[in-house]
Amino acid sequence: LKSEYLRRAVHDQLKYMIENRVQALSEDGIIEDEDGLLMTEFPADIFFMVEMQISVASEYLPPLLVGDVVLACHHELLNMVGTLMIEIGSNWKNMSVERLCSIVNDAQALLSQCEERIEEHNLDETLCSSKLCTSEELLKGLTELSLLATQFLCERIVCDIEEDLVSKVGTQDWSSGETNMTERAIATYLDYFEDLLQWIPSRYFFPKVLRHLLDLTLKGYIDNFFSNTMSRGLLNSKRASHTISDDWMKLWNFFGSHLSDYHGKAGFYSKKEILERLQILQALCSLLGSDIDADILRTDMTVFLHELGPDCGLPCILHVAGIRYRQINPDEIQQWRESASLAVEQVVTQNPNLK
Repeated sequence: LKSEYLRRAVHDQLKYMIENRVQALSEDGIIEDEDGLLMTEFPADIFFMVEMQISVASEYLPPLLVGDVVLACHHELLNMVGTLMIEIGSNWKNMSVERLCSIVNDAQALLSQCEERIEEHNLDETLCSSKLCTSEELLKGLTELSLLATQFLCERIVCDIEEDLVSKVGTQDWSSGETNMTERAIATYLDYFEDLLQWIPSRYFFPKVLRHLLDLTLKGYIDNFFSNTMSRGLLNSKRASHTISDDWMKLWNFFGSHLSDYHGKAGFYSKKEILERLQILQALCSLLGSDIDADILRTDMTVFLHELGPDCGLPCILHVAGIRYRQINPDEIQQWRESASLAVEQVVTQNPNLK
């Protein structure tokens, strides 16, 4: 009888109500709370649905069985979290930045509700017969939902600069340095930051936004450089090297200096870690530049292998070497060959799996 009650009166009914509410989520339902955070009425509606189930159970069932009802509700909430994660992962490009911010805050509101519910009912799950889901699993799921929304929030922001800015890295327009692409990308980020500091909890989530944006910016930069130069070539490696050097300095000034208040906080990189993340730009700049030295080449190649992995890093090194070789001074070709060969030998010694 208890199992039938849990299945029909709790699981089935709550699942039906939650699914209908999830389907009703839209951009139109976004509001600002008293602190300026973007939210929806979704957490309040879910709270009402769950409390209604628990209230009925508390009136007619003994306390131990009420615990089973609470866990049954948490099981359906965990299923809801999975549904929302799939929706975000498959549809984030069609979501606005505001919508993704509201998901971050809604997940945090649901998390707070669950913590309060567990404390209120003094839930001892070891005494409950339901083993479908633990409260700890639900709390973890809601945390992961907010972090996933934060990740795709950053992906969505980068989409706004991808077509006009980042996708041009490695092209003739970019190499000329006249378009100020990195400066324009940073200006776009600053415009977003002004809103994000109001729309999501700045102390915990904003540093995570900074970390994702640095990672995504570097990934887009490197990916587009190789995609464009492999398909179109590179007319002047030294000029490209100067452009990369300038871009490195602009990114360092932004993430390493302008945002120093957030260094090492809530998931953002420390100043040392930011320098390490930006090393790949310095290595690319050096490989395309004028130095012909085995130790420098070895260091640069090692950075590529560390950042990109052997499967991707080695072809990228060979591609840059090909660009450099075609544009090097004929009198220096033999010296470059010897230095490059020695560097490769040293790198392979340090990374035996490359043989």
